[in-house]
Amino acid sequence: SGRARAVVKAGHLVNRIHVEDICSALLGSLDNPNPTQVYNVADGHPAPPQDVLDFGARLLGLPLPPRVSVNDPSVSDMARSFYKDNKRVDITRARDELGFVPRYKDYRAGLVSLAQSASPKHVYLAGHVTVAEHLRDVIKEALADHVELTRAEAGCLRFDVTQDLDDESKFHVVEVFISPAAFRAHQRRASQSEWAEISRDCPRDYVMAGIV
Repeated sequence: SGRARAVVKAGHLVNRIHVEDICSALLGSLDNPNPTQVYNVADGHPAPPQDVLDFGARLLGLPLPPRVSVNDPSVSDMARSFYKDNKRVDITRARDELGFVPRYKDYRAGLVSLAQSASPKHVYLAGHVTVAEHLRDVIKEALADHVELTRAEAGCLRFDVTQDLDDESKFHVVEVFISPAAFRAHQRRASQSEWAEISRDCPRDYVMAGIV
């Protein structure tokens, strides 16, 4: 509806878990019943709420939600209370006693999987490239051609690259291809391109869905 906003408190982290991983933890508990034991379940990678909202917006091709401070007068007391505590959930007991291993290791994997499930034949990739300061200008220049050539590929549905607003070294990437074959064809072309040579020393951190 376009009403989402990111309430920001420095250092605040939130734990999350995919519904399928909740189910796997419950099944593990049924297989190893211990009625007096309490298990914490989460993906094990807490993250700031604004990072999750921004990732989701980029994945959907929407503008980033506006940000407001937790102390902004427009934030209600009830909403502000959510930011009072900052907890990290320890899932060690669930891992050790139930064999619980999250299928979706973080919010990125969960959101990319959800996006791809709406179009099961497509391949989704999302994440970021980290670019050192001394390479930033040449990378930006090369990106224009790389994006244009990739979007011209017959199997490319989306190819977006945007620089992070807070961290200039981080370039966010979202790719959607019509099929695994189209994605592999893109990889083959890109691996032999000028872009591959220029960006070879830039670390990638991606999650994918729709391809093995």
